[in-house]
Amino acid sequence: MTYYYLIFDAYGKTDTGGVVIWSLNPSTAAPGTVINGTAIALDPVASDNKIWINDVMVPATSVGTVSFSFTVPANAVSGFLVLENSFGSSNPVYFTVYEGSSTYANISSVAVSSANTVFVSDTGTAGTSDRVFKINSDETHTQVGALNEATGMAVDSSNSVYYGNALNDAVNNSGTIEKTDFFGTELFHGRGGCISPFTASWVFGIGVDKDYSGGTPRIYQWDRANNSVRHVPSGGSCGTSPVLISGFTGLAGLPQGIAANNNLSSSHFHNLTVTTGNPQVREYSSSYSLLKTYTTSNLNLSQPSQIAHVSQPAERLLITNKSGNNVVMLNQTTDKYLTLDWPLTSPRAIGIDPVSTTRADTVVGEQFRMKRFPLAFHTVYVQVFRETGSQADQNEIMLWFNRARQYFMRCRVNLVLRTITEFTDAALRDIDANDPQSDPYSFTSEELSLFSMRSSTATDLNVYVVRFIIDPDTQTQEVLGYAVVEDSFSNVTDISNSGIVIAGGRLEHPNNRGQVLTTLAHEIGHALIYKPAWSFSEHMNLGGTNYVVNDKNLMIRGKDAKSTDLDADQCNNLGGNIASIDFRSDP
Repeated sequence: MTYYYLIFDAYGKTDTGGVVIWSLNPSTAAPGTVINGTAIALDPVASDNKIWINDVMVPATSVGTVSFSFTVPANAVSGFLVLENSFGSSNPVYFTVYEGSSTYANISSVAVSSANTVFVSDTGTAGTSDRVFKINSDETHTQVGALNEATGMAVDSSNSVYYGNALNDAVNNSGTIEKTDFFGTELFHGRGGCISPFTASWVFGIGVDKDYSGGTPRIYQWDRANNSVRHVPSGGSCGTSPVLISGFTGLAGLPQGIAANNNLSSSHFHNLTVTTGNPQVREYSSSYSLLKTYTTSNLNLSQPSQIAHVSQPAERLLITNKSGNNVVMLNQTTDKYLTLDWPLTSPRAIGIDPVSTTRADTVVGEQFRMKRFPLAFHTVYVQVFRETGSQADQNEIMLWFNRARQYFMRCRVNLVLRTITEFTDAALRDIDANDPQSDPYSFTSEELSLFSMRSSTATDLNVYVVRFIIDPDTQTQEVLGYAVVEDSFSNVTDISNSGIVIAGGRLEHPNNRGQVLTTLAHEIGHALIYKPAWSFSEHMNLGGTNYVVNDKNLMIRGKDAKSTDLDADQCNNLGGNIASIDFRSDP
């Protein structure tokens, strides 16, 4: 496996640029909302101030001396926001994007159609309760269904959305399931129980196998009255809605998760995954035999609620973890998981928005509102070692790291900080490093000592923050940062002596402030862009032309580096291609 290659960048030059965002009002909003911000180093031409929210850019609509405004774009998702202009790139500020402009009493479920229409069901006693809504393009909502304690939404291949009656009523609720079709017509689908003679059935979750048999969908019900999973056919009732899986234990709260795998190319195709109140997540075969059980011992679970399958661009299961205040991404092939660090409170509902074959977003329902987040299927863990005399404290390192996160999320690569580990060693505070280099790499004794500190996880990207990088011949301060990687040097191996070195003392200098936020991101770019596929220096585009200031590219070399972007070629060549990115964790 090849990783990244060495480059000594001309980042030792001075640059006094620097955009700083002071405030955003509001800092959480739905698309279409006007945001008023304050900042310094704004371009006097409003449209030359570019606001990036993850991988979505919108220009400022107005600007003053220290004020600016912009409108949240329709396709924005939550994440780090930066403002970029001719003076440079700002500090990252987290911005949360709501789905829809409305609030609800007690969201129970969310679904998203293949036409990118978001549906939400509400329970409780408020004016929006016991109703199903679709979110319109202007972020308002329209009622498309009504049912007592409407819960358990799922969408079939014709974009009909299904929902059921979850009322805990052992006398009156027979498990009615209704659907609203593509044209907005509300129709009866079936019921899990029976009206006469009465059989109780409560719909705590609905899953849809979109192509179970010849294009006919199969509708599954998580039946809380019987702690079981049923198949509810069209018009089904009174014994025609058979129990397929039974014997769930534990008091299951509302809602419960149930999802069929609709990925034709998957080894899990037609498999059914359900949550239980234990808490557990269970995967069953297409013939309903138990295949796997995930518990608190092998998955971050406390109160799993609605779940959703992602088929493209990678297959994953997303689990809302209500009392854990998070969402968990699970690879059901490898059984590895990642707890996503999204700002959530009591999430209980989730739907996948299939933006394209290469991108997917998710809509997560809290109690009152829905939020949109980007899905990244490639995770790079970064382990930072900080020498205590480096003149860069942990807060500043986090600022650099969050800026790098914003860059690489544009390529839907998720950078995750493992830890910042402190060490004190005056002999390694200023690192001797030879420049230029040829193969094999000529390590100095100080570099050998520094690179011997490694993350306990071999695939992590190791970053070392020292005070200065020194030319051993002239004993003068050199560059701001460099990377040593396997695919350029025959004596460098990814798990033993690769790494990134950052000169914290140079970054603290006022004349370097314009490059403070981008140096770490730039070097991570060298770490992740796959050199054999790139052919030329990574300071050049794929055609071999140097990036220049007007390109606003992360990989510009030199003092004019106003790093603001990664292009499509760079995103597609991270680790050779996005499907095999180096340093990736699972999932």
